[in-house]
Amino acid sequence: MLVAHRYWLSPVEAPEPPKGAGMAALAQAGADDPVPVFVSGAGEPIPPGAFVVPGSFGRTRLDSYEDGRVAMTVVVPDGTGSVLASTERFAPGWQVTVDGIPSPLLRVNYVFRGVRVPSGVHRVVFAYEPSWFPPLLAAGYAVAVLSALVGAFLAWRVERGRGLAGSRR
Repeated sequence: MLVAHRYWLSPVEAPEPPKGAGMAALAQAGADDPVPVFVSGAGEPIPPGAFVVPGSFGRTRLDSYEDGRVAMTVVVPDGTGSVLASTERFAPGWQVTVDGIPSPLLRVNYVFRGVRVPSGVHRVVFAYEPSWFPPLLAAGYAVAVLSALVGAFLAWRVERGRGLAGSRR
């Protein structure tokens, strides 16, 4: 069912219930049934209502889908807010923007990611940018430079040692 709707809009969300009850509710949803959207995250929840069948509310269009970056156009009906829910794994390194403005990343249905989107046409971009990556990259460059310097120093010492040994004869 959700394979066809990797990303979908829901005009309704519910707070995350205890995992057993929530997973049972999700497991009961068939291919043409409304799917609950349980949200664990910051921000003002959208008003209560009835859950929808994925793909039946608003429109989502993937504009680009690359490793670590998903860009899409989202159309939310006037007068409503929504949650853009997905079937892609939540991880703390994911960042999300709506129209270029950083927005809170939501954990949806226990393991997936999402974002709240107001009514209208919006560009939503999910990008994987873990906070530990820049320092790790800098450390990698520092190790490479240090290795090159140590290698050059050792080569110089070997050559210098050969030169001194040759001059003693």
